Amino acid sequence: MLDKMSSAASFGFMNDFSLPRLFLNATAIGLGLSALLVVALWMFNVNGFHDTLSHSRDALLALVVIWISNGLLFAAVQVGYAVHRMGDRD
Repeated sequence: MLDKMSSAASFGFMNDFSLPRLFLNATAIGLGLSALLVVALWMFNVNGFHDTLSHSRDALLALVVIWISNGLLFAAVQVGYAVHRMGDRD
């Protein structure tokens, strides 16, 4: 019984850990890209980003919120791109 379930789960691209691996990889890439974006915004002082946050008590909170929200957005784009590419494999 268990052998039949494992063979059914490995059909096509769906093996036991492919979906969690896809989400974790996409999340890591998204958070990395988001970190680069936040650092670039901070260093290049886009629209006074650095000046505004450097005089605020809650600058760390704002940076974390921007980093996480952009990271989730970029991760969702990575998952969408990976799923789109799966259709090309034949």
